[in-house]
Amino acid sequence: MMIDFGKLVMAGQAALMAIWLRDRGTERPTMLSELFAAAEEWRQSGKRLDLGRALAQVDPSLVDPRTGLPRENLFGSYRELLGIHFLQDIIDQLKPLSETQGAIALASMLGLEPWYVFATVYPRRVRREKQDPTDLDVPELVIQWVGNWALGLQMIDVAGQVVLPEYIARAVTAEPVVWPALLALRERIPHPLLIDEPDRTDFIAAVEQWDRGIDEMVFVIERASFAWVERYGEPPRSFARIRSGRPWRPWHYPDTFDPADGVLPQLLRAAVGLMNGWGERPPALLSAAKTLEIWEGSRTALGPLVESSYARTVARVLGIEWVLRPSRTSQSGPDDLLWRLIVLEAILRESAGAVRALVIEPQAWLAEYEDVWDEFDERMKQFFRIASQGG
Repeated sequence: MMIDFGKLVMAGQAALMAIWLRDRGTERPTMLSELFAAAEEWRQSGKRLDLGRALAQVDPSLVDPRTGLPRENLFGSYRELLGIHFLQDIIDQLKPLSETQGAIALASMLGLEPWYVFATVYPRRVRREKQDPTDLDVPELVIQWVGNWALGLQMIDVAGQVVLPEYIARAVTAEPVVWPALLALRERIPHPLLIDEPDRTDFIAAVEQWDRGIDEMVFVIERASFAWVERYGEPPRSFARIRSGRPWRPWHYPDTFDPADGVLPQLLRAAVGLMNGWGERPPALLSAAKTLEIWEGSRTALGPLVESSYARTVARVLGIEWVLRPSRTSQSGPDDLLWRLIVLEAILRESAGAVRALVIEPQAWLAEYEDVWDEFDERMKQFFRIASQGG
């Protein structure tokens, strides 16, 4: 039996991504169902992934008309001429698949989430404008990983139907996009790199000054998570989390910011839902006095981030600008203060991570995720060996 090794490699990558999502998403099976349903919709629409489309829009002579791929160095051309616009084009080509919670979660697991969010909120253009300080320089490694992410996504439904048939039968439950918070509230909360000067420079400087190695238990999100668990019980942990012996934790996220975690979706769904007016009243987890007490510790831990003009902008949009003032504890504040503080803290911490990933230390950021790619490669090799033996 002849084997199409090109398709097998792509299916292999998709399979390992599906397995990875299954292991990490045990508490949220609808994430996979949504992913497979969107993949089926994308495939039935007759679309196909064209990795050279964005480059051809800049200059058709740069793309081989037969293969649809760049004539020169693939990653170098994309980085020089397109940058973040390449990711925008990929997201657009793969809609609705690329906009599912599973796709976004996968991007985060691979260290691509800051680029994904920025590409989603950044104004669409055909090519880079190097004179624009917000048109960021994207590392070649990001371009490469985005290509792998896209190839895996376009085939994940094929491999998933073979490897994970039990998930296909599950009903898809639509959930509001609440993670990352910047993406969920993009119409109201500006991205820290898209605000005007000097506020943008001010926040970048604040991130450089911020010590992210602080004990996370002083933050609002962690304390609220414990309050949620105390009331509703401890959520089950996925097999991958148990096996690893350590939480999945990108630099800019607390442990509870794992998209496969049982607490985070509930916290952010309630908090973001409150901001977006979904009509669901969030539960009263903590008293106003206790919330303010916890916020004092969080405010101190956030340090320069809270003192920035960007923090004041976010707090003003959330209607709690008073919590940043010296006399904040003397004001009673709204009854839903806890949930507004969760959003404020989440956006500041998420934004700090985005600034580090996109501007301050992108290479160091990517290095933090190389072990994830190594594991992906190993899983793909195993799948390839098994499939070859079976053929």
